Amino acid sequence: MPVTVAVDANGDVYVGDTGNNTIRRDVSDSAPAMPTGVSASDGAFFWVAVSWNSVTNATGYTVWRSTANDTNSAGQLGSSASASYNDLTAPFGVTNYYWIKATNAVGASGFSSGDSGYAADTPPAAPTGVTASTNLTD
Repeated sequence: MPVTVAVDANGDVYVGDTGNNTIRRDVSDSAPAMPTGVSASDGAFFWVAVSWNSVTNATGYTVWRSTANDTNSAGQLGSSASASYNDLTAPFGVTNYYWIKATNAVGASGFSSGDSGYAADTPPAAPTGVTASTNLTD
């Protein structure tokens, strides 16, 4: 009879059974592996485009961000059903670090390797050649 359940940093589920003094890895229902290939854009847009490789067995992803390169200071930014996310709240010109966790009904993976990115710090130029008229016709 299982009495303890634990999940390691990779999202693997382990079941402890004191009846026969065993610990076994439960492979039938386990959390997904950590995502790989995380990439965050560097000033190409007025937001940060984050992408990563999709993970087998994942039904979604959580996106984490921090201004420090440290997962302990990261906060969950949002979630995505696909392997990409646009950070529309990134401050212009500020470097942020991004990590991803893959999720499913069993749980979440550990943090992916991170990548830094930043939103462009120069707003678009004001339009030129625009005219207005008060000459209204019926």
